Amino acid sequence: MKRNIILCTALIIFALVFVQFSSGASKQKKPSLKEEMPSISLNAETLTFDISWKFINAGSAMVKVIPLRDNVKITADVSSNKTISAFYPVRDIAETLIYRGYPQSYRLRQSEGSSKRDREAIFDWKKKNVRFVNHMSGADEKIELPPKPVWDLLSCLYFLRSQRLEVENYFTLNVVDTKRLYGVDFRVLKKERIKHKQLGNVEAILIKPQLSADTQKKYKKKGDIDIWLSNDKRKLPLKIEAKVLVGEITLTL
Repeated sequence: MKRNIILCTALIIFALVFVQFSSGASKQKKPSLKEEMPSISLNAETLTFDISWKFINAGSAMVKVIPLRDNVKITADVSSNKTISAFYPVRDIAETLIYRGYPQSYRLRQSEGSSKRDREAIFDWKKKNVRFVNHMSGADEKIELPPKPVWDLLSCLYFLRSQRLEVENYFTLNVVDTKRLYGVDFRVLKKERIKHKQLGNVEAILIKPQLSADTQKKYKKKGDIDIWLSNDKRKLPLKIEAKVLVGEITLTL
């Protein structure tokens, strides 16, 4: 039980852990994105989150955008606090490399208790495939990329923030983690005001990701996620809530 709580907490920072997204077909307005592969432009940014489980402070997460000439690096660093680390230490680091607006690689290094993992997804846009590499076991697998927008877990969040989000619209993206490719529908549910400790009473856009109909055939529902972005140009991820088997986990900016 303790292991599941901390593992879910660590994973939520990637905002888009799609095997935990709710199932069900979208009934919203037609998609607001074109089929061709769009790119993204990123500026330097650092976002820090508090992670809580059932009102208990469990740890923190930091997400950074680091410009590097033609490249941009996005990193997410999750760590448990001292109390949690005393019986189950967590340190997970994800890293995405963006080249001229397109994801090139996504790597996830996990240290959770005595368990360690190091996996990577490497995009080859010319050959239209993605490699899943396990740096610890040596496993190496390739799958074909679909002819639609494809992002990894970190770059997907930034692409989402770059879009014009209208209430009752939805759009579908293909998203890669370090093992699988998922089709995900993003539904823009509503605008509402939420209370934030530092920012006060803020107007936010509520977005619900859910597995697409095709992906639902492969993966079962394991929880539910809601994302609140600030209703302004920056579209800051103010809050992310995930309902899982062990309760509710919340990230607060």
